[in-house]
Amino acid sequence: MGALFEENLRAMKQRKFWFALAGLPLLAFGFFLENLEPYRPLQVISGEASCQMRVDVVEPIGGSAKGYVVLFHGLAANRRIMSYLAQDLANQNLRVFVPDFPGHGRTPGPFSQQRTDQCGEALVKELIERRAIVPEQTILAGHSMGGAIAIRVSGRVPVAGVIAISPAPMRTAKLLSKEMLLFSDNPPLAKNSLLISGSSEPEQIRRIVQAMVTDAKEGTNAFVQIPHATHVSLLFDGEVLTEMRGWDKKLLGTDIDVVRASHKPLWGFLSGTIGLTLLCVPFLGEIVGGTEYRLL
Repeated sequence: MGALFEENLRAMKQRKFWFALAGLPLLAFGFFLENLEPYRPLQVISGEASCQMRVDVVEPIGGSAKGYVVLFHGLAANRRIMSYLAQDLANQNLRVFVPDFPGHGRTPGPFSQQRTDQCGEALVKELIERRAIVPEQTILAGHSMGGAIAIRVSGRVPVAGVIAISPAPMRTAKLLSKEMLLFSDNPPLAKNSLLISGSSEPEQIRRIVQAMVTDAKEGTNAFVQIPHATHVSLLFDGEVLTEMRGWDKKLLGTDIDVVRASHKPLWGFLSGTIGLTLLCVPFLGEIVGGTEYRLL
């Protein structure tokens, strides 16, 4: 019995060693990749009227802003998931503001769709009042819920234009009841609105997004479908950057040929997460299933 216990103990130590041997290099590699990109946003807190949201401010890579973007994340996400898009916008010499909505990221709750909509609008108004942005040179952009909020806010606060990436639907459909919608009303698109969907998203959702452009009957709006893209992959798709750059150039006169944002920080995050997981597995195994060694 004692020899069997010793054998199991040695095997457990060997497993810990191999997990650590695999996990540490991945963790170090992830840290290295995360720090290759010059994504060093200034972190601020918005005013009380705009819900004291945590906001990343990404400065133009050239130092002088040609325009401004307020970039909204989606439901159950946070400002950090928007970093690929934010960096590419900054590379075009745009100053980018990326908030955490209430109940998301580092902004405390409570969360509700209506409150989030109000906080997004209040943030844009606050930035205008503080002269942090010039509305005629500002694009409101967002993904999913954030895309819907960008559309909604642009109808109440005049800006240069909108980029909505797979915006959350705001109208019912055959398989989409009113109870499933984040917002029950469907405001018309403001002019200069670009709506983007992925070809691998549900057809019904794509049709709703496209119909928003068709129904607006506004020649300055456009709908684009990105091949082989899903709702989430759109956030990291190079084709999305291409479409956004074209829209930025059209509205703000930016340069479409500047250096592009890199996926290296994303790969760094994934590598670091896997490395950290490998380091934790042996210890979690002892906590969850450690009794097997005491039964021998």
